[in-house]
Amino acid sequence: MSRDFEQHAADVLVNTMVELEETRAERDKLAAQVAHRTVENDLAKQLLASPEYTALYLQARAETQAEVLEAERDALVARMAQVEAVLDSPALIERLAEYAHNAWAGWTTWMFDKWDATHLSGEPFQTRWRRQIATPYAELNESEKQSDRVEATEILAIITAALVETER
Repeated sequence: MSRDFEQHAADVLVNTMVELEETRAERDKLAAQVAHRTVENDLAKQLLASPEYTALYLQARAETQAEVLEAERDALVARMAQVEAVLDSPALIERLAEYAHNAWAGWTTWMFDKWDATHLSGEPFQTRWRRQIATPYAELNESEKQSDRVEATEILAIITAALVETER
């Protein structure tokens, strides 16, 4: 064999032995960590198995949950007070009254324009209005109900806007 090859082989052998020692040291370190964790796990299992610990743990957990629930309840009570204040506010009443007036004025204007006219169905508007007035909401046809839903949605939008303003 050539001298260069022998030197190279010797270098590879030395490097391999160094890597082997490093690997063994790492393995021993990991084995020590596993042994330490096993002891910790055994202690934890023993602790968890004790009735005293279980009772203390359950008590602490119940107290923590009670504190969380109490904080959530307090937040809900505070928000409900805000909502009640908005719903009782003269400003909201004025907004709703303004909407009611504008809806009435719009409807009345439209009604006067159609006073002597006939609906597309062939029914005179005055007859149609009298029928709608005498009909409970539940018995209206779907398009008549939808018209009322649009009005209800407008009212809810006003209330929602007032509630959102309190969150700012």
